[in-house]
Amino acid sequence: MARSFSSPCYNTNARRIAGILTETYNAALTPSGLNTAQFCLLRNLERLGSGNLTVWAEKTGIERTTMVRDAKVLEAGGFIRQLEGRGKVFALSEKGKEALAQATPLWKSAQESVRTVLGEEDAAALLRIGQKLLKL
Repeated sequence: MARSFSSPCYNTNARRIAGILTETYNAALTPSGLNTAQFCLLRNLERLGSGNLTVWAEKTGIERTTMVRDAKVLEAGGFIRQLEGRGKVFALSEKGKEALAQATPLWKSAQESVRTVLGEEDAAALLRIGQKLLKL
């Protein structure tokens, strides 16, 4: 991804920055076999313990239709398992737990790299700005 750019457009800048961050975290997570989106989904499912697609999507902040597609990929990869009972309720599989255990220190390393580049003040500002933009 081109890293030299200048634009007054908030959207253009946000998309380019998101791409750079995704590239950074994906590269760090490669040894775990997960990408950053999968890591986020599994981490949220771990926090829930188990969840149906609707609840899991809400907690993760993505649309349910996207969650359906992502859950199929995670299930096919053996990272999650469908629980018995009514509806589609999922939990982490042993493989998913192992992948998260391997990915977590890799994610922390990527997080620290970003924090180092930004500095504490700008890293905190990035999180504050993100919270403000959620109100749009």
